[in-house]
Amino acid sequence: MQIIISAKNFRLTTALEDYVNEKFSKLEHFWNRIIKAIVELESDETKKATDRFMVAVTLEVPGPDIGASVRSEDMYAAIDEVVPKLERRLNKIKGKFLNKRKNFR
Repeated sequence: MQIIISAKNFRLTTALEDYVNEKFSKLEHFWNRIIKAIVELESDETKKATDRFMVAVTLEVPGPDIGASVRSEDMYAAIDEVVPKLERRLNKIKGKFLNKRKNFR
């Protein structure tokens, strides 16, 4: 799986980049057919403190893409919140995909 990380309105540190790679590489355990993960990290100083950081993720998989986004007061917390959302959506899509293949035979 290819992980593409982009940062908006702040400088992406190597520690943050390593953290993102570590968290999103675990998604391959749920379904190994993930083609690409596009992770967009954003800092917005004009928002209130609890919504200052946003993480938006798009997973390219066979069929429709899977997306999720979270706003939080800390970038690391936002990353930690978005990963379980993606895990649930991956399991749902994977189940539909496998069920369709089973019924086709």
